[in-house]
Amino acid sequence: MHYRLFIFLTTLLLGCSPSISVKNITPHILYPPLQAYDSFGIIEIYDDRPTLPEENLIGILTSKNKGIGKDCSYKVLRQLAMEEAKQAGGNCLIITESRFPVNPLDCHKIEGLIYRIPNPGKYEKEFNWHPQRRLTISDFKGSHPEGASTSFGHLSIAYTQKVNVWNGRITLKVHSVFHSALSYFSPPEFEQEYLAIEQLSFDLYELSARKMVKDISQNKMTYNEFMEYNQKLESEFLKEFLSKREEMYAELSEDINLLPKWESWVSQELASLSAYTEKIIQF
Repeated sequence: MHYRLFIFLTTLLLGCSPSISVKNITPHILYPPLQAYDSFGIIEIYDDRPTLPEENLIGILTSKNKGIGKDCSYKVLRQLAMEEAKQAGGNCLIITESRFPVNPLDCHKIEGLIYRIPNPGKYEKEFNWHPQRRLTISDFKGSHPEGASTSFGHLSIAYTQKVNVWNGRITLKVHSVFHSALSYFSPPEFEQEYLAIEQLSFDLYELSARKMVKDISQNKMTYNEFMEYNQKLESEFLKEFLSKREEMYAELSEDINLLPKWESWVSQELASLSAYTEKIIQF
């Protein structure tokens, strides 16, 4: 059993004033929105841009500034753009323009092309945990460093946030994210067993995230309290995850046949917290 260090990153995407406009260029064909577990590719300005078939182009995307917001950054617009592209039935987004604000009252601006292609997974960089989206070897797209462990799954917790401009209510959604571009997998002797262990680690991460959301919700924490104690909450979240993961590693190092036992335990624990599957917090 190889021990790996997971990198823990946090992204807070604040509610903001920019909006995303999508122009459907195939009005005679309406595609259903993507499911949460469907693959979605994104090609950004700094990526090598592929040439996708024109017949797969279904929409044009632009951002608009509706006024002063809390965060009008590229990171926020990127998330909004992906969500709108999925709602339009697209499974791949090429960002064609990315312009920084020209003054403090302005927002970052982006433009993009929405495609519906046969293999969006080829351009997928990350995806959220979902019970119907299980890890495959093709999800590990990073290069394998020399002398590194057999496999490495890069996980992070991220937040997306929406603010109701009418009543000031804040809706915060927590995501457990797997970063394909930063994860690697070299086929070992027990390939399927190692892949199952990576999936278990992802499941444990999701379990800890649900527990964190439950604690915040039950303690009726205000948004300001959440922001004040955010680092402490995440530290406790990470501590619990690492502790349980190390316990799992220790047992499976001794006996790989205990894998079904761990899969059953994690499944039951996740089911017991099914009320927090969406991981939404209302402030």
